[in-house]
Amino acid sequence: MLWNDIEWPDFGKHSGPLVHGSRPLDRVVADPADTPWVRWTRTGTGIWAVVDAPGGGAVTLPGRADHLDLASAALADGTPVPASADGGGVTVELPVRAAEMPTAVGFAAP
Repeated sequence: MLWNDIEWPDFGKHSGPLVHGSRPLDRVVADPADTPWVRWTRTGTGIWAVVDAPGGGAVTLPGRADHLDLASAALADGTPVPASADGGGVTVELPVRAAEMPTAVGFAAP
């Protein structure tokens, strides 16, 4: 998935904060990935993972748990999601997508 492939009007409904005024996240905190497709942004004290995982379920994000407040993990609409540290990064439980657009998961910076 590419940024150009996202259906922006639908995606922006709940995800404006992770796009507007955001900047790429420093790779000290997290890395982008292609499988699943993950891109990271930062806005103020918020850190966002934009994830293309259509089937939902447990998804491991290439992030460093010591740089993310895992207890604050939530979807862009505010719905909390379970997040835990593991050897490969941070695993989050994502819902099955209702539309053809990525899922945004936000974290507070510790």
